Amino acid sequence: MLRAVFRPSILIALSAAVVVGAVVVVFQGPPAQGRPTPLPVLAGEREIVWLYPATNAPSWERFVAAVRRTAERLRRHRPGVQADDQSAFPQQTAAVPEVALSWSEAGKRFVFRWYKLTGAWKTCDWIEALLARQPPPLAIIGGSSSDSARELATCLNRNAAKLPAQDRPLLLLTNATADKVAPYSEGETALIATTEEATVPMMQLYPGRTFRFCFANKQMAAAVSDFIWGRDDLRPDKDPVYMALWNDDSYSRDLIDGFGTALRQVTARDLANQWTWMVNQLLFNFPPGLAGGIFPEQRLPTDPNEERSASTFCLGIPPAPHRIDSSVGSFDTPNRYEAKAAGDMLDALLFQAQNRPLVIVAGQTQPSRRFLRGLVRGMPSLSKRVQIVVATGDAIAFNTVYRDRHVAWNIQDLPF
Repeated sequence: MLRAVFRPSILIALSAAVVVGAVVVVFQGPPAQGRPTPLPVLAGEREIVWLYPATNAPSWERFVAAVRRTAERLRRHRPGVQADDQSAFPQQTAAVPEVALSWSEAGKRFVFRWYKLTGAWKTCDWIEALLARQPPPLAIIGGSSSDSARELATCLNRNAAKLPAQDRPLLLLTNATADKVAPYSEGETALIATTEEATVPMMQLYPGRTFRFCFANKQMAAAVSDFIWGRDDLRPDKDPVYMALWNDDSYSRDLIDGFGTALRQVTARDLANQWTWMVNQLLFNFPPGLAGGIFPEQRLPTDPNEERSASTFCLGIPPAPHRIDSSVGSFDTPNRYEAKAAGDMLDALLFQAQNRPLVIVAGQTQPSRRFLRGLVRGMPSLSKRVQIVVATGDAIAFNTVYRDRHVAWNIQDLPF
């Protein structure tokens, strides 16, 4: 009997069944999740949605703290205003966190709810569910990046068209700095972002109801350029300006456009001041600074013993961005595209023989670190020969350069 059970053919069949069962258990997909279900809005309540990824707990903590502080400030003029944060940090991760502002005299309550973005419940899933519920939210807070804001605004514009104008929620963008973005299409892959296709203004994706609560790239570029031009030790001494642009990063392309506009503006302003002063001197022989003319002090040497310290920058050589095809790489070693761009920029720096060249790096923290490290490693003595001024946007956090300068941004390796 046992001999019949342990026949080779039976053992092989049992083994095959076990293997098939294991494959089914391991590779079967997770059970399909239903559509997201927003919480109901009670009478006297107005809901404001905080639409962020489920991993953004620190941002939610800061938002709850801001609601508490808002209640404290409003209470000075409206004694009945209270902040209710009892459900702000539920123990169950699947629960919907919420914080509320209530005003007892008016019987009104603003409820801020964090509907979490996950791999199963994406932006458009939540927008469809929220706008299908009655009443729809008063406003939606989101857009932690330009790409997420682009998707959010597009989904809102498509679904809100079915609602009356007065019921369409406002869109409040928090960290979306791009001025122009590529049109969003559902199901697009990352490869689409690498192509320089037609762009549309971010604020027109959901027109008339979108508000931005952060700097735009053009504003940041203008502020940084004004600061550089206001400092004698930072203003470039001569043309040209050098730019590093990552083709697969839409933020990088948009920031470079912003810096291009800002450089033209500061240059035009300097030239206008210079010509006004010269005309006044020739026609009226007024002292410097009078008759509407401003003395072009940036043309004077910053070091009396070194005539080359004067700035002759006039954007006579249009900046040509060094384009980098990929931003994918390790922590601090440049990829082959970044290494080639760094080598090309180094050759241009040595050819122009500038004292204070301006280098605009429009990448995220990691690609920018790799590129600048490649620039220095190409010629270790470069920082001793020239004072390179690096300008960028908000992608490189202040804490990265200052607080974490010995780890995340080694200042000895990056002497800029």
